[in-house]
Amino acid sequence: MNTDHSTAQPLSGAERKSHARPVILVSVVVAIALVIGGGIWSTSSSGADTRKADTASAGGGTDDKGGDSGGAVQKASTVSKVLFRVPAPAVENVGTVSTTGSWLTDTVYAKTGIAEIVGYDPDNGTELWTIKLPGPVCQGSDHVTDDNRTAITYQPAMPTEETPSYGCSRIAAIDLDAGRKLWTRTVDSGDGPISFGNVTVGAGTVAVGGTGGGAALDLASGEQLWAPKPSDTCYDAGYGGGPKLVAVRVCGTSGVREIHVQTVDPTSGKVISAYEMPAGLGFGRLVSTDPLVVGGASDLFSIDNRTGRLRARIPAADGRYVVGDDRIYLPTEEHDGTNEIVAIDLVTGKRIGRRADAGDGYTLLPLRMAGTKLIAYKRPSYDRGGQGGQIVSIDGGTFKETVLLENLGPLPDDSEILYARGNLYVSAAYAGEAYLAVAFGAS
Repeated sequence: MNTDHSTAQPLSGAERKSHARPVILVSVVVAIALVIGGGIWSTSSSGADTRKADTASAGGGTDDKGGDSGGAVQKASTVSKVLFRVPAPAVENVGTVSTTGSWLTDTVYAKTGIAEIVGYDPDNGTELWTIKLPGPVCQGSDHVTDDNRTAITYQPAMPTEETPSYGCSRIAAIDLDAGRKLWTRTVDSGDGPISFGNVTVGAGTVAVGGTGGGAALDLASGEQLWAPKPSDTCYDAGYGGGPKLVAVRVCGTSGVREIHVQTVDPTSGKVISAYEMPAGLGFGRLVSTDPLVVGGASDLFSIDNRTGRLRARIPAADGRYVVGDDRIYLPTEEHDGTNEIVAIDLVTGKRIGRRADAGDGYTLLPLRMAGTKLIAYKRPSYDRGGQGGQIVSIDGGTFKETVLLENLGPLPDDSEILYARGNLYVSAAYAGEAYLAVAFGAS
């Protein structure tokens, strides 16, 4: 296995012990499913805000897509209303054109459209800026820097019937506050540019990876810092960003495959620590890079970033989890129309005594952390007589639940969900829904 990620000549200067405890967890798709009933992206609150017109277009204590930690902000009313809607762009083949990517800062809610990214006022939906692109956005990093910069990959041209994809070969850094591209570039391998399947931002570095190769670029300048060494048997399948940069390196053939999870120096590519996933368990995704948590097909692995040693192995099917305060919050399997959220200590792998009960007729799904509080979506069952969903905060110590936003209307599958400062932003990953994005706030 190649453990050094840097090229031979860089292109720039710059106890294994299982504490398993039986925990039955719900298996939910990574793209959170929030279907409540008939209709799409409506609100069961009676009063829409008539002062704000629908907007037509021409993502520690902070969440990684921007926004403050004010998830627990209490407003005079918790009943939801629609702040604004962004109509869906017209497409011929519904559900096939990617609109993945949404980010939230103090001043901008940014959403990917068809071959563009548009910035909106987060309170009223007024269009602030537009970044035009020659082709669709393939992926956007889930992480945003302190100065509100992120990165995307996109196609160099619009797909056609003859050419359904031109490959995700273009990389760009985006200033979300200013609404402009900082730079755009490609990375060549052999006779053409590499098409990437993953992009992230970690500690000031943009990292892109895929079966065709990978690269790390300086976020400020776009200058290439390093690239994984070429190998016939190994490649960097992808990277996880945020406060640290973690690489998932795959070695061997499809029959005998090794998966190495490596914390790397974002500037040099030097491997700081590495953990080899147990054979036969597969690899799901990077749940968190600091603390480092990775998911297999049936287990979660808590790993020490510094040494690469296993801290705890936690039985859990792939699903939606939230990491904070050196614990992981997991939804239990649904039973009798309800479920709970439990917390597992990432050092011991044992469950922390308390739990958050969804209550009769509701199920809970974790969304994000706000300091020591967990923000979760409380979804009603179909027989709740039209009662809407809720956004709640759950105290990490007492597990006391506080309602932040309620009477939320139906939210579709595969939604991108951002919540900050008392507002909820829901957007579509593919064109063809009734709306590209809808923002909810308290009335």
